[in-house]
Amino acid sequence: MTFQKYDPNENGRDFVCGDIHGCYSDLEDGMRKINFNTETDRMFCVGDLTDRGPESSRAIHFLKTDWFFSVTGNHEDMILQCYRDKEAPVYWHNQNGGKWIQNQSAEWIEEYISLIQQLPLVIQVGRYGIVHSVVPKGINWDNFVQNAERYRDLILWRRYRSYNEIIEGIKIVFTGHTINRNPVQLGSVLDIDTGAFLKYWNGYDGRLTIVELDYS
Repeated sequence: MTFQKYDPNENGRDFVCGDIHGCYSDLEDGMRKINFNTETDRMFCVGDLTDRGPESSRAIHFLKTDWFFSVTGNHEDMILQCYRDKEAPVYWHNQNGGKWIQNQSAEWIEEYISLIQQLPLVIQVGRYGIVHSVVPKGINWDNFVQNAERYRDLILWRRYRSYNEIIEGIKIVFTGHTINRNPVQLGSVLDIDTGAFLKYWNGYDGRLTIVELDYS
């Protein structure tokens, strides 16, 4: 799937979180702080659901709920390349925090692949957009979503967006992938990857950022 569009939540609130990277206890802590209601609220994610953090195997549980939604991240792409398509060596995923998956059963891996291969490259919620990394320079939102598959590698893998411009047709685009100490906004793009998994690495400081969408 390339693009998925949702109307604003009329029954509750909508939130977007940064790269989770297997830090699901941190997501749950954040949800408690905002009094997240799984009956009415929705959580959207900028991708990278697993690897590097301590609880990657919990990703399946969240993907199977009816309140959690995510775009594809480069780590999902990596797993698909290594374990579904066999286009890349497994050690590539291992080197990027993926050794945990080798402790999972073949059935677990098959189920996880079936879930992540359905994730879209781009999500739109009301007037907000969500992609993993960047939107190409000099393109309006409608053109972008119509041609997203063409920009797949850029959407998933490009780092260090440096241009500051307004993207016509969308209010804010939430992205992740490139870690910053605090969320960084450049024009219409707001990067909310604040390195959740870093808190589990000695000497590093990181946290999971969660932002509520404002429809007012």
